[in-house]
Amino acid sequence: MRSLLWKRYPQSSQFPFYVSLMIGAFKATQTGTSGSVNHGGGRRRVISDRAQRALVRAVGRRNLCGEPTFVPLVMHDVGLTCGVSTANRALNRDVHITRRTPVRTFYNTPNTRSGRVRWAHRNTNTQWSGMSFYDESRFSLDGSDRPTPMLVDTRVGIQPYLHRPARGGSITLLLVLGPTGFVNVSIQYTNVNGSDVLEIMSASLGAGDSIMMDNASIHYRSFRELPALGVTIVRQPTYSPDLQPVENVFGLIHQRVYAGNRQFASISELVDRMSQIIDTMITSGEDVRLYVRLVRSMPNRVQRLIDLSGWPVN
Repeated sequence: MRSLLWKRYPQSSQFPFYVSLMIGAFKATQTGTSGSVNHGGGRRRVISDRAQRALVRAVGRRNLCGEPTFVPLVMHDVGLTCGVSTANRALNRDVHITRRTPVRTFYNTPNTRSGRVRWAHRNTNTQWSGMSFYDESRFSLDGSDRPTPMLVDTRVGIQPYLHRPARGGSITLLLVLGPTGFVNVSIQYTNVNGSDVLEIMSASLGAGDSIMMDNASIHYRSFRELPALGVTIVRQPTYSPDLQPVENVFGLIHQRVYAGNRQFASISELVDRMSQIIDTMITSGEDVRLYVRLVRSMPNRVQRLIDLSGWPVN
């Protein structure tokens, strides 16, 4: 039969559609999970039912473990060698597979909300225009811990998260944001402690300056020693990332570092990429204008917090 086909159609691209489909299906059954069907004539490739079921099972396993669930990662788990778009179409055919954004948990208790409202009333008349803001954020090799739509098997579900465990190494970015842009940036390769925070604070602030930071335990040393240098500290209310402009900047950095669900092979590669992005963000006029708007938004955030009775501010 094969010789007859080749005698009638010397080029495989001349095969009728049904012939290409039969040949492709036969190859898929022979190659298992790595097989794909090429309809010929520029038509889209499809993978075998066996490979599709393997992809679905891989999504469920990652959902159960709380791991990132993106198409390239799932393909790697099952050893699939087709294109990402082909695997994506195969997953879309399964009624149980959808895409959801993991929700960052908020400790939404009455005590938390009342504490946030009291903080807002105390800081209604604070001079935010000259305030600096500080926070730190972790970056790992295998992707961002920021909410990104991920593949979800609805029979398993996806859990809210506080943080994603680092795998293969990570770094921490320390950032002091001033009224007109970045004041100081530091990249730490090891776990950050109180001495690291105090060092960047002392290098960035002087007598008469003000800074807002959260109540993390590594900040306590700064709380004790910075006032002696003439620095005024505004302590951010508990569980309130929505009141910290630095969080908005971190969101932008995460988006650019991990654009296209990018992952990194080494810490040096991640640091090089982050350094390039930060250098661009420091000199970009558009980004600098964004920092100014973020700092100027603080009075509105405080008032909005009061209006919402302590609920999260968008």
